[in-house]
Amino acid sequence: ALMQSGESLCWGESAHTAYVDPVSSTIASTGDVGRSPALIEDSSGNWIIAYEDNGGLSYALYNGTEWSTTEACTSSECDAKGLSVAIASDGVVHMVQYNSSDNAIVHTRNTGSEWETDVLAGTGDLSSSGPGSSVFFVGDAMHVTHVNSTGGMVDHLVQHPSGTAVHVAD
Repeated sequence: ALMQSGESLCWGESAHTAYVDPVSSTIASTGDVGRSPALIEDSSGNWIIAYEDNGGLSYALYNGTEWSTTEACTSSECDAKGLSVAIASDGVVHMVQYNSSDNAIVHTRNTGSEWETDVLAGTGDLSSSGPGSSVFFVGDAMHVTHVNSTGGMVDHLVQHPSGTAVHVAD
């Protein structure tokens, strides 16, 4: 983790103990980009960053040599607030975020040929949410937690491989 002071925070054990100058790469720089970033490493060791991009959501992949970027959903589909990213056991990248225009928890995933975005839970399912979603997998079931700002609690949604969503309020 990189702290605001520019110092790095590490834990665990490392075989590399010599100082190495950091390398800075610009992934995107046009417009209002880079808010709400989420970082994950895939099974091949490639870094993935999902981030707010001019009101929508973009995805960047570092293959060890260079970054490639793509728009995952436009500002009319999602706004990438409280973004979280996870990779399923089949390698599919899933991103969950809060869409403030309709108070919905939105799910974006790469199907291999395109990005798809759908609403996991909208205003009918959530009394009042806010940014702060988290996505993770247990087996093939996707679990999403989000902050319910009215009740001051965390709600839990489960999406099974069959695609059915269950809203479990705490």
